[in-house]
Amino acid sequence: MESTLGGLLPAEIMCHISRFSFDVWNSMSMVNSYYRSLLMEKKKKYINRLSYKVIDHDKIYRVMNDRLWGKVRLYFIYKEKTSLREESTYANGYKDLLEYQYALDGKLVSKTTYKWGKKNGQCSVYGLSETMPINIINYVNNKRDGEGIFYFSNGHLWKKVSYENDHLNGEFLEYHENGFVRTIGSYKDGHLEGPQTIFSETNGLPVKIENYKQGLLNGPSYDSATGTLEMGGIETKITYVDDIRHGPCYMKRNDVIIEKGYYKNGHRYGPYGKYDENGHLTEKGYYNEGKKHSLINNNGPSLKKQKFQ
Repeated sequence: MESTLGGLLPAEIMCHISRFSFDVWNSMSMVNSYYRSLLMEKKKKYINRLSYKVIDHDKIYRVMNDRLWGKVRLYFIYKEKTSLREESTYANGYKDLLEYQYALDGKLVSKTTYKWGKKNGQCSVYGLSETMPINIINYVNNKRDGEGIFYFSNGHLWKKVSYENDHLNGEFLEYHENGFVRTIGSYKDGHLEGPQTIFSETNGLPVKIENYKQGLLNGPSYDSATGTLEMGGIETKITYVDDIRHGPCYMKRNDVIIEKGYYKNGHRYGPYGKYDENGHLTEKGYYNEGKKHSLINNNGPSLKKQKFQ
């Protein structure tokens, strides 16, 4: 029988490629390299058209002008058993249209849209269910761009974000598993930016407000230890500079200030005062490096406003 590729019969080439599909399944670009190396070794011109059946014998892929065309299947080999690992379509040597990836148990792991070898369009990742993705992200030229949607394992919506040039940008929404909004905030160039509001899982009302600049806490942060920020209870305010507590702080109960003071470089610093439910001063003193000094009990008028540097 006449050899087609410098000494290798078509059946032998098919065997080589099939084994290669088993053993090296993580990069189809290596398949192209394998073809090129075979052709270089035999010092033959590239073949205008070759077709070889792969393992399951009902699908074929082609090499035209030394480039992959059509559907390509790659396989796992594990304890002498095989299972489909990836199925994709090639055009002129590049991935095109949909790529499917599978786990060892045969379940669908991801579905990605390609154009000229780059991710373009939706990429869906699956968890326990093959019909219910756990996230869907849009790509443009291999970069995340557009909407990203994430789900809990039960299929309920978890988070909606926006990407621009592979970075998180714009407003995002995050949900509790019961459907109530958990967080509303914004990203800029991949970092949290501006106010971020966190809501209660039980009634959907705000329990915490933070302010960010380039991903770091900057400005006042409000937190409700009990209840919500709109329904009284205990509320605290702490001022941050580059993620460090620095500036005025207070604690309220039912909208009445019961303690106020300052932070400096992460520690309580300077004068502070404590008040009763009617706003009368009950205790005052001074902090230095987080330690109390000059503690004085007093039932007199409120402390005068202090200027903090």
